[in-house]
Amino acid sequence: MRKLFLFSIVSILISCGGSGNTITVNGEVFGGETLPNSVVIKSIRTAQVIDTVDLVDGKYTFTTTLDTADIYSIKHNMNILFAVAEPGNVNVVVNADRTHRISGTALNDALQMFHDSKDSLNNALNLESAKLKKKYENDVDKYQKELTSYYENVTSKEILKLNSDIVANNDSNILGTYMYLDMYAQVADLDSIYAFIKKNPTADGFAPLMRVKRIKANLKSTLKGQMFIDFTGHNIDNTEDIKLSEYVAKGNYVALYYWASWNKKSVDDLVVMNDLYERYKKKGLVVLAVNMWDTVKSAEKVIEGGDTTLPLIFSHGDEDLALSYGVVTLPYVILFDRDGTIVSRDLYGEALEEEIAKLHK
Repeated sequence: MRKLFLFSIVSILISCGGSGNTITVNGEVFGGETLPNSVVIKSIRTAQVIDTVDLVDGKYTFTTTLDTADIYSIKHNMNILFAVAEPGNVNVVVNADRTHRISGTALNDALQMFHDSKDSLNNALNLESAKLKKKYENDVDKYQKELTSYYENVTSKEILKLNSDIVANNDSNILGTYMYLDMYAQVADLDSIYAFIKKNPTADGFAPLMRVKRIKANLKSTLKGQMFIDFTGHNIDNTEDIKLSEYVAKGNYVALYYWASWNKKSVDDLVVMNDLYERYKKKGLVVLAVNMWDTVKSAEKVIEGGDTTLPLIFSHGDEDLALSYGVVTLPYVILFDRDGTIVSRDLYGEALEEEIAKLHK
């Protein structure tokens, strides 16, 4: 059974009411000292909330009509369940031991079978761990070596096969799209993603997959040697627009540095980037710090607590400042030549300084 962080028993019924594609969600929350006040039902396809349903005596009912194949997330407080939204009766039961089961329609049965198989493999790994720990109780290195070998040669291979099978067996439906996104989309190349979208009719327009496709396409178009792409951010008060083109292709070398207050490495490297700026600014270097996926309050604390002299741009929730360059991790550095050509991406420390030094020769 799939484990979830939920300290209550939740029983959810997704049923096809009457004819057509009308779906009714009947839910009931049992146990636990604190019941949620409402349930939020969200479409994964569109990334939009469909409805927020109040709980009355621990029960709720939600009815809608399916326009297209979808995956629903059903959120109780901080706990999120996922189910295939398809006509039929779908039962989702979440137990006090943090496990849940999905059943009732073909795709949800397939999803549950996948979870059961993965859980069986993980249970076998735990049993093997216990056996090896007893066998090598005085030799930690030997225990870790043999457990790693078991995972790589048994568990990992079987999980990869499960992943491959569920996508292959559902390559023309919404479950296949959802599992492809979860397992392969982040590491697949752009051509593979296009091929999957062409093959699976439910993939086109599936918001999370479209986001990944966009990121990879933007990354491909902003590799070394490509010209910069402009974007517009704002000052810390969100009262003034600041364009990247105000700095790039203006005769200076520009290091675009993405950071956030919650990312310790990127905060620590603000000092490094500031030092780099101070040492090379007379030679034409500008380091532009772009705050991403952050709150102004948290970012302000970092700035006020440090000695940065870098020009700053704030996203204020606009992902385009990062996604337009295919940036999804922090910290991240993109270096531009004087004319706006991208010189390097994802270089740090000595490697970045060597690249900057080369530009000034």
